[in-house]
Amino acid sequence: MNFQWIKSNSRSCCVAGVVNRMLLQNLSLDEAIDKTLQTGRQAVNVHLIPVHELESIRSAAIELQKRVEETRRAVPADGGQ
Repeated sequence: MNFQWIKSNSRSCCVAGVVNRMLLQNLSLDEAIDKTLQTGRQAVNVHLIPVHELESIRSAAIELQKRVEETRRAVPADGGQ
């Protein structure tokens, strides 16, 4: 059996989970990827994940983290009121 995402949006959910773990639990990128994939909620046969898929998740998570950080800085402290 091969590595497979469970649903069509599972990859994007995985990337969001990785970024959440990085920001909220202060985990490194690789630790966050491992913990997110180990839940088994997004994919099956995670131990067989191809290297190119891991690299794709890494790059997507880095991009999403940058967007989150930019958004955090853009919102005023009083919530814009």
